[in-house]
Amino acid sequence: MDEHPNWDRYYLDLAYTLVLDVLDDLEGEVGNFTYADLADQVKDIAQRDDGQCYKIYARHSDGRIDQSKRLNIVLTTMHKVKGLEFDSVVITPSYAPLPLRNELDNNAPLTPTDIEDIEEERRLLFVAYTRARKMLRVYKWRREFAVEAATRMRRADARMGYRDSEELDKLFLSYLATQTAFGRNAYVSEHLSRNDPLTLAPYVNGAGQIRCWVKHQDYRVASLSAGSRIVREISRNYQGQDLPLLSGVFVSDILVWTYEDSERYDREHGTNFSQNWCPEAIAQGFVYVVDFAGYAHESPVTVRQAPVIGAQAHDNTPVHGQDAMEMAQQRLQARRANRFVVGGMIPICGICASGRQSAVENLAAGAHIHFEREPDNSFDPNAVKALNERGEMVGYVARKFAKDLGDKMQQGLACIAEFDGNISAEHFGSSLLRIIQINQH
Repeated sequence: MDEHPNWDRYYLDLAYTLVLDVLDDLEGEVGNFTYADLADQVKDIAQRDDGQCYKIYARHSDGRIDQSKRLNIVLTTMHKVKGLEFDSVVITPSYAPLPLRNELDNNAPLTPTDIEDIEEERRLLFVAYTRARKMLRVYKWRREFAVEAATRMRRADARMGYRDSEELDKLFLSYLATQTAFGRNAYVSEHLSRNDPLTLAPYVNGAGQIRCWVKHQDYRVASLSAGSRIVREISRNYQGQDLPLLSGVFVSDILVWTYEDSERYDREHGTNFSQNWCPEAIAQGFVYVVDFAGYAHESPVTVRQAPVIGAQAHDNTPVHGQDAMEMAQQRLQARRANRFVVGGMIPICGICASGRQSAVENLAAGAHIHFEREPDNSFDPNAVKALNERGEMVGYVARKFAKDLGDKMQQGLACIAEFDGNISAEHFGSSLLRIIQINQH
């Protein structure tokens, strides 16, 4: 842990407690037992999807390496917490369809199988609710109310951005095993941590196909596969247009991927990733695979289509270095200047914060929202409040927009926006408002 401070302390300690548990089971047994046998048993426990790892971690609390009394946050699923307890439990809204395989109209009648699936979800919720020792906080939105009412709901997260598969098939798994990228394993080991923000940078390859790098602080750490949902969506939506730079995703896991893992994956999925391993990677025996999660959304800066790293002028002349930075800044300033026009969008957040329930309950689609500066805000003097038609506060304008909007308001601009009826779970409840009226005093 001291040698690699950016490595996940919880995962390291979890692995150590699994070893302790296996050794406890072997105590008193007679016979030969090798390190390979130990590794196989630890991997067998770690690969189970039954929450056993968490139980072992709790059982060996006195034997852990990290004995500091730091707060541990465990992100898990309802299936994995049976038999476990936590001091505090927070249950967030889900955007999955209901039932999970629902592809029908929301008004279609439920089949007996659908009803059983919803009943199972109710039982899972009860399991999750009863895991809390001291504090339980449940955030409910449309899907949670649909579970209670036993009604259908289609997937509701499309407007939050691009979302890729949770499986590894979205990644070019041998990227850091290739000759050109193998040296970047050292960067991943020393500089990358779980939850670090990432950017997705699409580009056009030599065959004219859209592909996408995964970058950490502008350093390539992964590559998306041709089968990635995000690659397919960008290919469908941005033909002949500037490619968007995408943000909003983060490191969900950093996997140690062995050559044997690669060969096994190829056999099971009909792929040929193992053929891309360079001699140095094979000799080392493993590379890293950087996995990510989150909703990717377009950043203010776009990436030109031509296969040139840098920017381009309007006549497609490549631009590099300081000129490229200046051009990107000019584009960003131009976008910011045109933010506050009729039809423009203003993001707000904090809609689900404590004390705003009554103001939000009557916030129907089409409701008008007004804005008011809050210069005395102790957290952000540029804060701008969003108010409903009765003057009740429903949230704050997102910080990246608030200063620009506040400056415009000081110059005499007043705008009215329209609520579209959708609230996401991000940032304590967020939404996009469409500007419908601009007044200049």
